[in-house]
Amino acid sequence: WILAACISTPMDAVPVLRQLTREEPSARAYAFQADMIGFCKQWNGVIDSAQKAVELDAGYHAAYYTLAVANNNRENCDDEVLKYCEMYLEKAPSDARKRV
Repeated sequence: WILAACISTPMDAVPVLRQLTREEPSARAYAFQADMIGFCKQWNGVIDSAQKAVELDAGYHAAYYTLAVANNNRENCDDEVLKYCEMYLEKAPSDARKRV
């Protein structure tokens, strides 16, 4: 994680995170990768990575928030935004909830 944090742009971190997800796949690694891709507004890539996080751990609430944000930035995806916001609120502990 330290290496990814020291890279100059978010997209520079993506190859490092892809290698991490190949070596040690985890919901957290995929969610972090989705967040880095999101900084570059590549919403389809965000959705792909966040969905992999959810596939590995259906209870990883941060990935649902990321999916809601990514779909909110795409056109005609209101149903998906609502679905992922509801899933986030359902799975997140009350002290982790953000305004959605």
